Amino acid sequence: MKVTVQPQDSNLFRSISDAIGLIFYVLVSIAKAVYKSVLPGSYQKKKDIDGEIALVTGGGGGLGRLLALRLAKLGATVVLWDVNAQGNFAISPFNMFSQIKIQTWFLDHITLMDRLKLKTEDVAAAASHVHLSALLEGLDETVNLVKGIGGKAIAFKCDLADREDVYSVAKKTQEEVGDVNNYFNKQCGVASGHLLLNTPDHLIKRTFDVNAISHFWTVKSFLPKMIEKDHGHIVTIASMAGFVGCSKLVDYCSSKFAAVGFDEALRVELEDQGIKGVKTTVVCPYFIQQTGMFDNVNSRWLPRLKPNDVADRVIEGLRREEFVVLIPGVFRLGIILKASMPWKLVSLFLRSLVPDASPSTLPVIQLKKEEAESDLANRNKPTSLSTSVTKLNQRLVTAGRTSE
Repeated sequence: MKVTVQPQDSNLFRSISDAIGLIFYVLVSIAKAVYKSVLPGSYQKKKDIDGEIALVTGGGGGLGRLLALRLAKLGATVVLWDVNAQGNFAISPFNMFSQIKIQTWFLDHITLMDRLKLKTEDVAAAASHVHLSALLEGLDETVNLVKGIGGKAIAFKCDLADREDVYSVAKKTQEEVGDVNNYFNKQCGVASGHLLLNTPDHLIKRTFDVNAISHFWTVKSFLPKMIEKDHGHIVTIASMAGFVGCSKLVDYCSSKFAAVGFDEALRVELEDQGIKGVKTTVVCPYFIQQTGMFDNVNSRWLPRLKPNDVADRVIEGLRREEFVVLIPGVFRLGIILKASMPWKLVSLFLRSLVPDASPSTLPVIQLKKEEAESDLANRNKPTSLSTSVTKLNQRLVTAGRTSE
């Protein structure tokens, strides 16, 4: 007797087989992940980057500088990009606001040195009068430090918010140095620190241009060669703000959510094309000390991270080819709880963990049209720091907000 298999039975059998195969694959993947997580770091395989070319954006100081030094120690040729070429005084907007109660950020997120066209000695002489917290930063300083430990470093000035500048500098980098193997998309990080309705439109745009949109221009510049050679690694330095929201950081959190999504979507796209040699990693640290962005953040329960610890963990994530690096690791549990707990509890926890991300900020001063035009017209005229601060304080007095 001949048995005829109906199409419905064949489809059912295939569905059951697929389900069993999927369950088996999930169990094996979980077992591998657990084994890898408990295995001591000294026993885990780490890739060698000796002789490779590593590009670090935002390499003029802070975390970018620390990453450059570690990459150089591992034998990589380090390429540094930053908008700050020569050493200047990088002023933290939050420190500046808290010390002299100035709430303007000089119309844009550019360095105070560039804005006022000051000489280094002018800043040093006036700093004692206005109590500005400054740190000498710049690409030249980082290059000297890397060379001081016997490493190789080449620097290029580049504004990540300018698409054409990114493409131009990327071409110059490939011509003068070679094809980039490891790319650390570490932006300078821009945050306004205001309530959303008090955040000027141009600051929101600047935040997204630097923290999110710039990823597209930089990755498009170097990804083709990585795919061609089937070798490369893209590391996106995002933030825990890419997984959770925070008051006064609506623009910043949104841009970091975009950065996290960019990394995941890019990884899926590469895997969908069968590209196995190009890896991606997203790094999401908590608030970092001494970066100038969140020095005064009011954080409860969890201490702010030390920059050197974060840099070590980023390099470890690169060499172990991890997909997602959360710092500290306890946030893995937090993300699971966030997805499973009622929103009221999630909101209460987030508001309790970070009561105030920018405790020193004041309402943004709205400049009159004539005043703004006059300010822009005098933008390139040399002046002194004390004179500029005096004028700004006069503006604050007019607005009814004097510095103490």
